[in-house]
Amino acid sequence: MMFNWKTMFVGLLLVSLIVAG
Repeated sequence: MMFNWKTMFVGLLLVSLIVAG
């Protein structure tokens, strides 16, 4: 569960960076 939420957080961060870029 912990790994799942962390993966989701990392994915969201990557998407945010892509959108910002």
